[in-house]
Amino acid sequence: MSFTPQVISELRGEAISLEKDLAELVRQTEEINAKSEKIRRRLAAIKVLLPNNSETDNLPQMRIFSPRVADEPLADISIRDAIRRVFIEVKRPMTSSEVCHYLRSHGASSNGKTSLSARVASELYKLKRANEMNYDNGRYFYIHSEYESQ
Repeated sequence: MSFTPQVISELRGEAISLEKDLAELVRQTEEINAKSEKIRRRLAAIKVLLPNNSETDNLPQMRIFSPRVADEPLADISIRDAIRRVFIEVKRPMTSSEVCHYLRSHGASSNGKTSLSARVASELYKLKRANEMNYDNGRYFYIHSEYESQ
């Protein structure tokens, strides 16, 4: 298939124009992604500060620890409950490896094929998806229910 010089010139011009349009769209997309990430972080920070009531907070109710779970050693409860307890006891944002180190130092272990660090990372991700955790700059923040803070 052969094209005339005029058609080839028009196709080159259109290709250059499309490349410029694509570059502009990529730039705009990166700008939008950066803005949306800033908004997500700010919104998460605000939600952590809001009181837990129906007018200001649409987050689902958080799990309330039973006294039995709150008093048992970390090694004797589920990984998920142990992670919740770590954040309640430490009261600061932590990385996955810090949580894992804390659990190990308090006697928790994996008891299976999956390593403790992999289980902790997986559970932190699940807690984040369940809106019990926020994540920012590599650190997890636990969202306390009003009952756990008493």
